[in-house]
Amino acid sequence: MQTILLAALPPASDASLIREATDWRAVFIAAGIGSAQDWNKLRVSTPREQLWIVAGDPKANDFLADRLDDIAGTLATVLNAPVPLEVSHRTIGVRASTTELWAYRIPRFVVEKKARDYTAHFQSTLDPDIKAKIERKLEASIRNELDVWNRLPSALDNDQPFLVLTDPGRAIPVPAISGTQTGTGKPVTVLVRRQMVFLSYWRFEGSLFLGPLASLGYGRVTRTPGPAMLERATQKALLDIIPTDVSSEVHS
Repeated sequence: MQTILLAALPPASDASLIREATDWRAVFIAAGIGSAQDWNKLRVSTPREQLWIVAGDPKANDFLADRLDDIAGTLATVLNAPVPLEVSHRTIGVRASTTELWAYRIPRFVVEKKARDYTAHFQSTLDPDIKAKIERKLEASIRNELDVWNRLPSALDNDQPFLVLTDPGRAIPVPAISGTQTGTGKPVTVLVRRQMVFLSYWRFEGSLFLGPLASLGYGRVTRTPGPAMLERATQKALLDIIPTDVSSEVHS
């Protein structure tokens, strides 16, 4: 099971007071709640006046259980008000189908961490080679996430494709980490694709964060049933990823 903490944050009186994932990490570390290495095993996300802290591996479950009161106390101190903190546990699991299709949306996925020429990402039509590269990155990250939780089925423990990127989203450079936070004075800017969507016949359960900077909330995945209508090119691509072994089903 995967531990998830959800705090409902009070509205900020000023936009400058809004804290991002990097800010909250720094707050908790400064309060003596673990080290940067500990927080690298967690996924911190701040959507819509909420703070999510998600275990990224089994040991992170123990970390959150041991420091739950400290986290709640620090939130109350920093925000000068009691903060409701909801604790839940989700199943990490996976199962395959040959007929049931699932759609996965990623609000922010880091496609490039290093500074380079990003021109190709801003073309009106994404280059097929870049699209394929993103698909392989997604697959590798999913395999890694499942493996960390000891939930990688043998049918996925290979290099065969199992998803199709149907919406590459919009590319945008993002200053992910400030120069102060890096400790070098140089900010870290990454290339993010926003609102990407991919389809798969594999149903992944749990709160998964894919790709680089997962500890800062990038790569968060949400799942919905696949669309009823598909373009012909998508239908053709999906034929190549229909699972041959639907007996694989792994749950925690």
